[in-house]
Amino acid sequence: MDLSSGMAQAVAILSAKTRTEGEARILESEIRMDKGHCGDSESIAGREEKLSKLQQRADSLTADIMKLAEDTADRISESHKTAEKEPSDYFRSNGSLPVNLKFHLHNPLSR
Repeated sequence: MDLSSGMAQAVAILSAKTRTEGEARILESEIRMDKGHCGDSESIAGREEKLSKLQQRADSLTADIMKLAEDTADRISESHKTAEKEPSDYFRSNGSLPVNLKFHLHNPLSR
């Protein structure tokens, strides 16, 4: 996965997390209101179960975001390590130079 698709995936996960947390906040407020008005305890129990599932989902999405951030940081770190190699090392291992290294070799001001 390249960095741009990783970023798109992070944005999608964050959006889902935001929606889930919003739904959980609304449900939590509704449960408080129902408890204050002596609402149906079966209905409240069902809503509390749904709230618990929403909170678990939000926690899972948070873990997904953290894992994606770790993976992205690892890819960036690996990219920097690879960019520090000599051009001859690239050529021997891959048969060609990576685009970012070609740019740096041909543009001395980019260093």
